[in-house]
Amino acid sequence: MTEFLVRHFVKNHEDVEKVSVRTAYGVLASVVGIFCNVLLCVVKGAVGFFLHGVSVRSIICQMPALPS
Repeated sequence: MTEFLVRHFVKNHEDVEKVSVRTAYGVLASVVGIFCNVLLCVVKGAVGFFLHGVSVRSIICQMPALPS
């Protein structure tokens, strides 16, 4: 997967002596890292939402009733 991304998104990926190529590697790594973290956050949020997170439910159940 890494080789696929590098071949498609880094121009002259074999010429690692150039500063621009090394910079492109760094930018690619940053973008992939941010994308993975956002995806993980969304998946964890969705799982928590659909399973009605136990910790949130227990907090809500322990709250006193609002005065009317």
